[in-house]
Amino acid sequence: MSTLSYYNAKALDFYDRTINTDMSHVYKKFLQHLPKGAHILDAGCGSGRDSKYFLSKGYEITAFDGSQEMVLLAEKELGKSVLHMLFQDLNFEEKFDGVWACASLLHIPYEETKDVYKRIHNALKPNGVFYASYKHVIHS
Repeated sequence: MSTLSYYNAKALDFYDRTINTDMSHVYKKFLQHLPKGAHILDAGCGSGRDSKYFLSKGYEITAFDGSQEMVLLAEKELGKSVLHMLFQDLNFEEKFDGVWACASLLHIPYEETKDVYKRIHNALKPNGVFYASYKHVIHS
């Protein structure tokens, strides 16, 4: 099953498992580097949890996800439009003060990562801040 097929099929389960995760300690580290009211791109926003927090703190948010079902759940959570697109479709020029990619870039095929990082870099304003996290999976 492809990643997008998985998230489309399991969107509600993923939402239920992640929507209330406390990320405040990570948010604080990211936001300390941004000006008040900064424009943040939530790249691979999933349930919309992080965008919701940033909005509640007065930041401007643009959010996207590759899964149509996750987009629908995030829109409901945020009360605003969420873009349905892939990282490979990013085409912004110096628009964002920060890019937030929480456990989402791991879905990019290795051979496409260099291009995606260039797209993220192009989306950032000069001196913009980029946050990315990855899951660590231990195989036995």
